[in-house]
Amino acid sequence: MNITNHASQFWSKSQTEAARQLFGTVIDLPFPQIQVQMTDKEIDDLVEIYLKKVTAYENPTVLCQGEFVFTYRMVHALQKRKIQVVAAQGTLEREEYQDKDQNTVKRTIYRFARFLKY
Repeated sequence: MNITNHASQFWSKSQTEAARQLFGTVIDLPFPQIQVQMTDKEIDDLVEIYLKKVTAYENPTVLCQGEFVFTYRMVHALQKRKIQVVAAQGTLEREEYQDKDQNTVKRTIYRFARFLKY
């Protein structure tokens, strides 16, 4: 199960293959929008909503990465339920240049390396 801001349809072949070996079928659950004005209770409520979605599946493995507080709480809640949780590890290559109209263009390429258990 993929709880990130990066839909699996845009993953590299190597990440997709590694995920299939680890997860089986990859199911995307878009990472929730965590607003700066949200209270602890509102974040905890979102964790509960996502826990219900995850636990609806038999023996899930969850990739969870995103806003730090939600991620920490979600990972902790999943681990309490003995659900395996992983993070993706890779490298970022960044390029910055100006186009023909002198606009600054930034490009980032993510190169997947592996999944690591929390």
